[in-house]
Amino acid sequence: MKKVFYSIFLCALAFSPSMNAQKSSADDEPALASSSSIKSQKNGSDEQAALRKVIESETRSYFEGSYDKWAATWAHDADCLVIFTGPTGTTRYMGWDKVAEAYKAQMKDMKPIDEDNYAINYKKYDYDYKIDGNLAVVTFKEGRGTEEIRVMQKQNGGWKIKNLLVFSSPDYNINNTYNALKNLSGKWKVDASSFTSSEKGWQIKSGSMEIRETAYGIELNSEWGNMNGDVLYINSEKEQFIKDNNRGELRYFDVTKNNNGYVSTNTGSASTESNGNIVVKIMNPDNPGAVSYDNVYSSKSADVLHLDGHAYDRTGKVTTTWSLDLKRAL
Repeated sequence: MKKVFYSIFLCALAFSPSMNAQKSSADDEPALASSSSIKSQKNGSDEQAALRKVIESETRSYFEGSYDKWAATWAHDADCLVIFTGPTGTTRYMGWDKVAEAYKAQMKDMKPIDEDNYAINYKKYDYDYKIDGNLAVVTFKEGRGTEEIRVMQKQNGGWKIKNLLVFSSPDYNINNTYNALKNLSGKWKVDASSFTSSEKGWQIKSGSMEIRETAYGIELNSEWGNMNGDVLYINSEKEQFIKDNNRGELRYFDVTKNNNGYVSTNTGSASTESNGNIVVKIMNPDNPGAVSYDNVYSSKSADVLHLDGHAYDRTGKVTTTWSLDLKRAL
């Protein structure tokens, strides 16, 4: 318990108001600066660079399977702490012996990863530094948005890692979105009177949707009857949501077929906003980096699902909007 308290104490001390907070991006400088402040800024910049170098070396040497080089970045102390928190739970190692044992076993059969993979999943950015003498707390993001913290201590003139904390945000979002869709399993019918659109002339006459979990992911099967003037369009649609942990997203695939036999396909991804809404983004097939349209699902109640949709032009400007309610079918 004493060892755990000391590690928590390091974090608390580092985040206290008396800390010398330093960010990796430069703030506005005063018009005039004394020689002492310039020296202090340079020292701070040097310390930041030294901290980053140790953090980067720890990651690189791990994936190279170089145990000795990796171990050199750590403080070999009884109060070392590693915590990985992800959607499947939390992994925790307390004390250098436990940390070293776990990492040595992982590196034993480590296969090198290529630079593209490294850049996508392990590149570090948005660094922030809290430095107080021989103690420092460094926060940053890695890869697709994983939040990380390093508690560092200067020993014999060099920075060493004491605590390593990882919070896997992308994995949380994948599973949160997947589970949110799964919770909507069942049959739904559109409330035609609720339909509104910025595009004049369109009406929804009928609509039904079934959401279910399959061996591959979440599947939405729906049929829609849309009127434009005197013409009735009947569309059937199959949408699939499949976990892709390598890409760090819940991938979306859609196949739509109308009564004239025309078939269209779309791809995109789904995520959950902080307010709990599910956002499905469909990408432009001619410009995969641009959103063509999106659907935002929000729960009005356990039995009413609201949908807001937006279509975008190539510049990202909204061109059309629509909204409707779906009621759970008994």
